[in-house]
Amino acid sequence: MARRIKNRENDIFSLSFLDVICCGFGAVLLIFILTTGKRTEVSEQEITELRELVGRLERDAMETQTEIERLINSAALLEIDLEQTQTELAADQEQVTEREEQLAALLLETAQIQDVLAQLMADAEDLPSTPDPPPLPIPNIERRHYLSGLNLSGEYILFIIEASGGMLADTIEQAIELSTAAPEAKRDAPKWRRVVRAVEWMIANIPPGAKFQIITFNQEATPLLTERTDDWIDARDQTAVAGIVRRLREVVPVGGANFERAFTETRFGRVLPDAIVLFADGLPTLSD
Repeated sequence: MARRIKNRENDIFSLSFLDVICCGFGAVLLIFILTTGKRTEVSEQEITELRELVGRLERDAMETQTEIERLINSAALLEIDLEQTQTELAADQEQVTEREEQLAALLLETAQIQDVLAQLMADAEDLPSTPDPPPLPIPNIERRHYLSGLNLSGEYILFIIEASGGMLADTIEQAIELSTAAPEAKRDAPKWRRVVRAVEWMIANIPPGAKFQIITFNQEATPLLTERTDDWIDARDQTAVAGIVRRLREVVPVGGANFERAFTETRFGRVLPDAIVLFADGLPTLSD
């Protein structure tokens, strides 16, 4: 006989099932708590970074604003400078225009002066030419060459003048007597005065374009113008000629006569003379 199966009711909410449900809910709750805490930490870090970023952006914005204000001020100053420069440029332009007008007037005046000058030069060509006056007046023009009997020639003429005690008088006794006299008396000795006049005569007869130099000698030889030792005097230079003649008149004859010194001084000059005119009264009394 078959056994009859008892119909039993199944209870799905058993204790075991509730335990499982509770455990699962607890796990879910634990995960939620852990996840929520971690998320909070991340959010606070991001907020901190965002705040720092915002701070930097604010500082950059302030710096940018400051730079913008500086540029605005610079632009204002540049605009003022530009206006001032434009004003100065306008004033300079007015001055340039005024200078151009003055230049045009000067050019016109110069052209007129050139026309007058050309007319004067044309008139001057029709005038009779007169020779330039000599640097020294020539005494007794008819006896121009009475000293040498010939014309001076050459571009460079050297006068060598003995200025020893023997040039004071014609005799030894008179020269010795004058050797103890005052310098003024020696310069006024008749024989020495003839020498000075003779040199002046020769200078007055130097041809145009020639240059000359004077060396005086006694026991030594010295250029008459020591400050122009290597400089030849232009015979047409009246100021220079007057100066060298004045210096000649101040020379005081004294001592012996050393011809060697005179010609040695001549040999070592920067320019050798084309002609030498020697003023002496006899043979040398001294020698090296």
